[in-house]
Amino acid sequence: MNGKIWIDPIEQVSVASILNEVAQVLGLPDLTKWSLGDLSSELTSVLASQRTLLVLDNFEAVPEKNAIIQTLYPIFHGIGRILITTREVINHFDQYNHKIWAMNEMDSLAFLKAEPKDNNVKRIIDSAEETQLGALYEATGGLPLAMRLVVGQLFSMTLEDVLAYLKEARSTHTSDSDANYQFYFFIYHASWRQLDPTSRVLLLSMSLFTPNSGDRISRIRQVFRENLSKAQERFGITVTGDEFQHASETLIRMSLIDKLGSLGQENLAIHTITRHFVQGEIVKLWG
Repeated sequence: MNGKIWIDPIEQVSVASILNEVAQVLGLPDLTKWSLGDLSSELTSVLASQRTLLVLDNFEAVPEKNAIIQTLYPIFHGIGRILITTREVINHFDQYNHKIWAMNEMDSLAFLKAEPKDNNVKRIIDSAEETQLGALYEATGGLPLAMRLVVGQLFSMTLEDVLAYLKEARSTHTSDSDANYQFYFFIYHASWRQLDPTSRVLLLSMSLFTPNSGDRISRIRQVFRENLSKAQERFGITVTGDEFQHASETLIRMSLIDKLGSLGQENLAIHTITRHFVQGEIVKLWG
């Protein structure tokens, strides 16, 4: 391969936006005003002399999956490669599927013991019997994100309650194709129910920022205050002045957001999958 293009899509991504980013990386002039057909033809011509790998990360968060693949495939076919990471099955053309297996039990148990961000949760994990931690591993399937989220829920739920709802989540799949989606919805729904109104406002505010990289705390605090002001009357929220500190600590403790960067230059960031659920199914729960 002569070049690699990595795109971490967000919900608003489109065929045109991906093609334009590919064109920009390849050093082509601004093609944003070109028609989709002309842009596709130009890229096909350029890629013929430059083998390129296009990586589409977290593709399950994109609504126009089929349209994107149907457009990209002819452009890259025979002259490049497209690598897609997704938690959903994509059936298209002559694709090769490689499943990344979940963590094994030994690694999962070590992960569970190292994950707690709260001393009380750490005590719960440390005092849990191996059979209970094994049940937690079985219930989450060794999926790292799922384990992070359920450990965060132990801040206000008992281990027994967490295992009970995870067992219910695993038993209510309607089909294999949407099994992971429904499972994660159960987990995010359980986390949402634990949040107080100000923490919910911050989580919704975080979903407005670029996933995984996030933004400076000062900028996020500003957006949070604007949204809190709007939600104050509607949801009867009492504002005392320390809401952001409380809400951010709560969300970090529950692994719904992460603090990145060095001291004094921290960013707060939301995971792509968390953002996807917050902007989709979860926001409907508050109405």
